Amino acid sequence: MEESVIKVGICDDDALWLEKAERSLREYAGQAGLNMELISFLSGEALLSYEEASLDVVFMDIVLSGADGITMAAEINRRWEKCLIVYMTNYLFYATDVYRTEHVFFVLKEEFADRLKEVFPKIQHAWKQIGRNLVFQTCERSRLVLRQEDIYYFERDKRVTRVVAKTGVYHIWEKLSEIEEVVSEIDFVRCHNSFLIYLPSVREMLKKSFVMKNGDEILISRGYSKTTREAFTRWAVLQMS
Repeated sequence: MEESVIKVGICDDDALWLEKAERSLREYAGQAGLNMELISFLSGEALLSYEEASLDVVFMDIVLSGADGITMAAEINRRWEKCLIVYMTNYLFYATDVYRTEHVFFVLKEEFADRLKEVFPKIQHAWKQIGRNLVFQTCERSRLVLRQEDIYYFERDKRVTRVVAKTGVYHIWEKLSEIEEVVSEIDFVRCHNSFLIYLPSVREMLKKSFVMKNGDEILISRGYSKTTREAFTRWAVLQMS
């Protein structure tokens, strides 16, 4: 992404709403001093047919004629790894369904213009995390470089820490307390004396555990239960607010 230009896509099959959303985005961009390039799509098929350079953000309607916006967003997640999704809808009951895909915000259409001042700071936070590299020392004395968003969780086992990531499982020397000092305090939480998890990699929070997107179940210990639930709620509110 060019630093001075934000390529924003809007996908909605309601032409009148699409025009309204464009006006709101242009007005916000002018107020915030953003150099924004807007590209509109009247269908999910049109969006997926887009062959230019990857969009930076897509504002996606959840209900599309002949298509499911959440399914379309999943394809965008797969095709454009760094493209962020903001869901738009008239229906609040879709709020839980959207967690099947990676996204940064969920907004009701009636609040769209007013919420942009909250949406874009969240987008900017997400951009800072994308591609952020964390460097560790492995037990083999080599350097391990991982992108923050590729991590599922850290597990401390005696004198070694396991890093479970999308790219594999690694063993490093750093203690969990040392790792907590360098990772995002919004996106990571210590849920157990032995576990530090990456909240965007959580599939489901149960009463006494987290189910991660790789299928692993991580215990929430009694001693960390209150702070963990507070941290998860704070993180979840940021996704929805």
